[in-house]
Amino acid sequence: MPEYTSYVFLLGGYDLEMVEIKQLLINLGIRFHDKRLHWNNAKLSAYKRNLNNEEHFVGIELQSDIELPANYTLIDHHNEKSPSPSAIEQVATMLNLQLIRDQQLVAANDKGYIPAMEQMHATKEEIADIRKRDREAQGITEQDEKLAIESINHYKQQEGGTIIIKSLTSKFAAITDFLYPNYESLLIHTNTELTYYGLNSRKLIKQFDGNLVTGSIYSGGSADGYWGISKGKITKKIITKILNIIKNGTIQ
Repeated sequence: MPEYTSYVFLLGGYDLEMVEIKQLLINLGIRFHDKRLHWNNAKLSAYKRNLNNEEHFVGIELQSDIELPANYTLIDHHNEKSPSPSAIEQVATMLNLQLIRDQQLVAANDKGYIPAMEQMHATKEEIADIRKRDREAQGITEQDEKLAIESINHYKQQEGGTIIIKSLTSKFAAITDFLYPNYESLLIHTNTELTYYGLNSRKLIKQFDGNLVTGSIYSGGSADGYWGISKGKITKKIITKILNIIKNGTIQ
């Protein structure tokens, strides 16, 4: 019996990559627990009742907010782990598997969005299919798509080279997919969430002081990836500081 059958996987927030990881585990008959979490509540504590110190647990993109079980491996590629391979690639390595073309595109999409798939010479049809499936996995509805278009039409501004959109939906991917590739620097926000995409996102990771905001700061993607604030209070002052870092590299 393969050694990996002793693993018990704990699934994190739903997107296409997480759905594909789940299907991979089902196909191999590997045990897992799935609380159908979202990215903003993907915490190890959601699985507290499933944990013990005998089995080897593998948490996928879960915040470690409680004491870890004795045998625990975290798979992630966000924040300080951004240089790591995508989660599905890490799972494949752990299980000694070779990803097929579609899974490789899923991995590229999760790490580097559309540009990463384009680097793999993905066709327009392949890219459209991956992005559609990703939006569906994230729970983006037809109503979210309508609100995204309304947000672009009525709440879009531009400061310098950065497009700023006050979003009517918390599902920002509905906006980025609609706008791509017509932006290099994009900031989308609600009253409690904000994500910046594109040029100089690494400056925010290095320069933005987390003490300036309430909520949690996160980041990911490739060199020009994304940086954001969740469950915070998004003010004009915070947006101005972000724009200054993007432009000048420092808070002014």
